[in-house]
Amino acid sequence: MVRMRMSSRLDEAPIRRKSSNQLLMNRNQEIESLKEKLKNSRPIDKVDLTSSSDGDSVVEDRPCKRRRTKSNLAIALEQSHQMVKVKQEANQQAATAQADLEVARREKQDVEEDLEDANILVTQQAVATDVWQGRFDELFELARAAGVDGKILSEIRYRPLSNGV
Repeated sequence: MVRMRMSSRLDEAPIRRKSSNQLLMNRNQEIESLKEKLKNSRPIDKVDLTSSSDGDSVVEDRPCKRRRTKSNLAIALEQSHQMVKVKQEANQQAATAQADLEVARREKQDVEEDLEDANILVTQQAVATDVWQGRFDELFELARAAGVDGKILSEIRYRPLSNGV
């Protein structure tokens, strides 16, 4: 079920990229056409509102004291470039996250397999220990029946594991 969701998301990714690329191309074409219109437009005459004349005089001799601000077109272009960068970074982060997720899933699967193997090994060890304990009990009873000293048998049977042999 998880793989089906992932594959459908992966199948949608090229469609999203195509639509984003198409949108970007349309925006770039629009920007280029606006630049052409701006080049072909006639300049706007400046009017000096501070003079005492009739107010319609054209000021050509005075330099503009205000700093020219960016046009709306330039701002829109910057914003579109910034959006493209953000989208590219988001796509890279998503791809990195997807790769990290796949690595984590593989590692989880490996750990689960190792745990299953360890559980099987522990079960086998418990069975082997039970078998050896049963055999030791049989030998203990046979030795006692054969007349071996009970004190020696008890020392062997109840010897702490920390003593080793």
